[in-house]
Amino acid sequence: MTQQPPLASPCTSVCTMDQKTGFCLGCWRTGDEIAGWGSSDNREKLLILAQLNARREQNGGRKRRLTARAQVKSHRAG
Repeated sequence: MTQQPPLASPCTSVCTMDQKTGFCLGCWRTGDEIAGWGSSDNREKLLILAQLNARREQNGGRKRRLTARAQVKSHRAG
């Protein structure tokens, strides 16, 4: 079985933790999720990624912006 490359971080370089919710206002991950991202396998990362938009919507946040890597990929495709 071929090992998949690690999933990119959803970090948007905002890095401001909301004290009320415990989520980063840039990527909507918890501090523990951010700290453990590098050591998480892709299955764990996908579980986290699946929750981010719902967290943002539930907490009245703005839509997450694309990561720098995703912006470059989108620009190349368009």
